[in-house]
Amino acid sequence: MKNLYAAENQSFPARTVGCEICVSGPGGFRRGDCNTDGKTNLPDAAAIISTLFPMGSSHFDPPCMDACDANDDGRLDISDAVRILAWLFTSGAAPP
Repeated sequence: MKNLYAAENQSFPARTVGCEICVSGPGGFRRGDCNTDGKTNLPDAAAIISTLFPMGSSHFDPPCMDACDANDDGRLDISDAVRILAWLFTSGAAPP
């Protein structure tokens, strides 16, 4: 017996993909909260930059990579820090 799933009236074989499960504190999961302090603010943008561009001992290892994905595009890159900064300083869109 094969594991199948259905979509749009067709059956497809199931496959395993990697994933990350983040368990947050009492405040729950918050997109953009890279340092998991319960707020999305300037230190989160700095944490993303420190993760992407480590310099000596300033490397930050995020407890939840998905929380650092501020624009929710499935990748951690500089656009995540830009999303937070735009939201904080130029009335840009809030992290989803």
